[in-house]
Amino acid sequence: MPASHFIKIFGERNTGTRALIQMLRALPDVQLRPLGERGPSNLPEYAALRKQIRRSFDREWARIYEDGVRDLEHLATTPTKLWKHAAPVWDTEFARTNAHVIFCVRNPYSWLISLAKRPYHRRGPRSNTLLEFVERPWLTVQREYLPPLLSSPLELWNGKNRAYRRFAEAANVPTATLYFEDFVADAECELGRILTGFDIPSTALQALDISTKDNRNIDEIRTFYQSESWRKWLTADVVQAINDRIDWEVAAALGYAKLDPQEFPYRLSQSITAEITAKIAPEQRSTPKMLKSKSLSRSHNWMSRLGFQS
Repeated sequence: MPASHFIKIFGERNTGTRALIQMLRALPDVQLRPLGERGPSNLPEYAALRKQIRRSFDREWARIYEDGVRDLEHLATTPTKLWKHAAPVWDTEFARTNAHVIFCVRNPYSWLISLAKRPYHRRGPRSNTLLEFVERPWLTVQREYLPPLLSSPLELWNGKNRAYRRFAEAANVPTATLYFEDFVADAECELGRILTGFDIPSTALQALDISTKDNRNIDEIRTFYQSESWRKWLTADVVQAINDRIDWEVAAALGYAKLDPQEFPYRLSQSITAEITAKIAPEQRSTPKMLKSKSLSRSHNWMSRLGFQS
């Protein structure tokens, strides 16, 4: 039986964690949690609560409440089984389980655009523009281990990357940083490099053929990021707003440079503006309805005050 190597992945949303997990799961001698331990999700002790939620609410409200159950599960788990999007803190449990830790990072500008298009775990309405998205506060979920309210989505980038640096400085287990841009350019090469540094065999490694989130093939994705096509979404005011909010000490340590707002237009073409609107502000879905509520308006007002909006 081949040796089992435990690899723990941490990465903010839209940094390639899903593709990385799929590639590692295909390796026979790699485990994504300590050998013999179950994951932190779908725990039997919460089965009754999940059923109660599904009986009580329609799909949209159920999604919000079930996310709360996931928080409960992850907050009660061990450090080595934290959510992949959590801000990790070094703990000797990583050494006890012989963990190898990979941090997934990404250029803050392209990351911000991807989050605007796919705002996973967003609590609140969609933004109408990229600038509005940058300037709006962001409610976190508990299992991220960040403050409950951030002044901008960019504080997710700051907080997670600060945590990765602190973890790596304190850790006495192998750690590595996987850059999204390099991973997209040549996934096998970049992940193979990290596995070699971990002394983990990588001969069975295979890149994915298509995106884990849409129908684009890998060549399309590679071309998009190598040409930095995401820049066409940026205007001078958006670049300035991002510059004002990024922790540039952390960004510089990762090798990311500040863009000059003067190199970007003050206004985009109608076609690009329409493309942005279609991607980040699609037609809003109706407000979720409670299946057994006698007062939808009262429930809607209560949830709106908490920041849970459609």
